[in-house]
Amino acid sequence: MSRSMFFAALLGLLPSFATADDEATPVAEPVPAPRSAVALIDMAEVFKQSKRFQRETEELKGRVAEVSAQMKTMVAMGKGLQEGLKAAESLEERKQFERDVLKVKAELETLQTLTQTNLAREEAAIYRGVYEDVLGITKELARERGFTMVLRYQPVEHEEGDTPKETVKKLNQLVVFAEPHHDITDEVIARLNASRRSTTSGDR
Repeated sequence: MSRSMFFAALLGLLPSFATADDEATPVAEPVPAPRSAVALIDMAEVFKQSKRFQRETEELKGRVAEVSAQMKTMVAMGKGLQEGLKAAESLEERKQFERDVLKVKAELETLQTLTQTNLAREEAAIYRGVYEDVLGITKELARERGFTMVLRYQPVEHEEGDTPKETVKKLNQLVVFAEPHHDITDEVIARLNASRRSTTSGDR
């Protein structure tokens, strides 16, 4: 047997090995998209009906009224000092009234600035606190009902007397139509007002 015939016979006895290129590449099966279910919530109505929001905004209005009365008293005091300044006869009296007027004016401006800053901070804290409660309840309810997304919306009704601007605004609403069972507003309000924080002041 020749050498070439020997090697040919030997190669015939060896098992064949397929390379990676020779194997068929498996086709990945498409992954089905997760089921989506959308819920809607009228956030403006939730805040409007929230007992906690109502209570805390009323408390804030009370503090505003107190500061307003204090400022009115200071304004009246300043006017009285100005009248005294006009009636002052001696130079020393006029200087004293001028100092008093400037002092009251400075105190009034300081009070006004601090009041605006503090009240704005308190108002923001009220909105933030209620929103955090609403967010927690909304997540809880959505998971119970099988909703995967919750969108804000505001029900609108087109009326004959609407201005062009109002009409365009209503036409630009994100939600055009939805079945009633997608609206979880009333359920969120009910749970929100039944919670402990609805009857006790929240931390600010």
